[in-house]
Amino acid sequence: MSLDESDPVFVTPLDQARARPAHPPEVPQRFVALRDDIRAALRSRRHFEHGLWPELTALATRPLVPPPSRRGRGPSLAGLRKVIAELEAQR
Repeated sequence: MSLDESDPVFVTPLDQARARPAHPPEVPQRFVALRDDIRAALRSRRHFEHGLWPELTALATRPLVPPPSRRGRGPSLAGLRKVIAELEAQR
């Protein structure tokens, strides 16, 4: 069997390395999407401000204090933990 790069199902080793492993079926898709949102928000201040922060504030019963910003990036993981702890304390 030879590898034919013109074959539409040909997968290079680089493609294989980039592929994310599938999550187990018992993990809800919403959880996986939320995890991905958090990862993106930590890397991008814009994603945090326009994506994750509105979702977090919608869950709050009182106004939340946003975590300190990092230059060009989203909040630190520690800052995000404080916001989540504040949300849990409101429940």
